[in-house]
Amino acid sequence: MNRAEEEKEEKKEKEEKKEKEEEKKEKEEEEVIDFVSLERELRGAVQEEQKVCRENSAKLRAVSQRLATYQEFR
Repeated sequence: MNRAEEEKEEKKEKEEKKEKEEEKKEKEEEEVIDFVSLERELRGAVQEEQKVCRENSAKLRAVSQRLATYQEFR
């Protein structure tokens, strides 16, 4: 291999290394966690779960009353 080919190969290797570093940096930026959004989502899920539990408890209380009609329950 002559000098020109060696320089061309070195340049190609440097470019590939630079591209890999840029890809790694982009990937790291994508993996950043948005804690504000995550907390908002968690709070919403907790509120929804609390609502479901309240409704379920109300249904269980209604069933345990053993009333003859829905009007008696109301």
